[in-house]
Amino acid sequence: MNKLEQARDIVLNYDYPEGALSECSNELSEDGFIFNGALYDQPFEVTPQKLAKSLVHHIGIESSNSEEGKIPLGSSKFFGWPHLPKTMDWPEGYDFYAQLNFGEIKTYDAEDIFPDTGVLYLFYNMNSFTGKVIYFNGPMEDLVLKENPKKIKTTPETFKFYNRFTFHFYNANAILPKVLAPIAEKITNTTGIYTAVGTRVQNVKISGKATFYQGEDEYYYEDEENLEFNPYERTLLLENEFGEGNIHFWILTEDLKQRNFDNIQITYSGT
Repeated sequence: MNKLEQARDIVLNYDYPEGALSECSNELSEDGFIFNGALYDQPFEVTPQKLAKSLVHHIGIESSNSEEGKIPLGSSKFFGWPHLPKTMDWPEGYDFYAQLNFGEIKTYDAEDIFPDTGVLYLFYNMNSFTGKVIYFNGPMEDLVLKENPKKIKTTPETFKFYNRFTFHFYNANAILPKVLAPIAEKITNTTGIYTAVGTRVQNVKISGKATFYQGEDEYYYEDEENLEFNPYERTLLLENEFGEGNIHFWILTEDLKQRNFDNIQITYSGT
C-alpha cells in the first residue's frame, strides 16, 4: 500500500461523529458541489468514498534562479540548456522547458508511479502547442550541456521538492472543513505528509490535480465513464506558471506504467 492509498484508507475507515456527514450533505451549495473536478448536483450525499476520492497528492516545486555551471549534470531544473546524452541531438523544432531527475523525485512519490531512476526531458513548441519528451536512464557521466541551436539563453531554475496531500473541493460550507480537519491531522501524523483542506493546490508541481482557471476540467459525475480523456486515466508530469496562466504536461497513466513517454499532451489554462 503506497502512502496515497494509506491516506485514503484512513478517510474510508475514520469514525465520523454521528450525523456529521448528513449535516455536510444538507448544507452544501445549491449551485452544485465539485469534488476534484466532478460536479454533483443536489441532492448530494457526502460519503467516506467521495471524500477519499477528493484526496489528491502532489509533489510541490520551489524553484530558484541559478547558473548553468553550478548545476550538477542531470539535476532537475527549469529552462537554461538541457543535460543531454553526448550522442543525442536537440529535438528539431522544439524549445527546452524542463528536465526531471526521477532519482531526486522518487523520495516524494507517494503514489509510487514514477521510475526509480533516469532523467525526463520536456520540450515544447509554442506555435503548434505540442510537446516532446525524452527519457534517459543511463549514467549521469554520459550527459553534457547541449547549447540551444537558436543560441537562445534562458536563466535556469533549480528545484526543491516537497510533499502535500489536499482534500480538493469547491462550494463547501464551514461544516465540511471542520469535519475533515481531524482526519487531515491523522493523515499528516500517519504518513508524514502535510495534509491540507480546501480548494487551492500549488501551481508548480508534479502529479496531483492541475490548476484550471476556467473550469476546463469540470464535468458532471454521471458522465465520468464516457469522458474522452478521463482525469483518472492521465497523470500530470509537470505544471508551471506560464504567462497569465498555467501550462500542463500530461501522460496517460497506463503509458507511464509502461515507461512509454511517446504520447504527451500539453494543455493551458489562463486567468
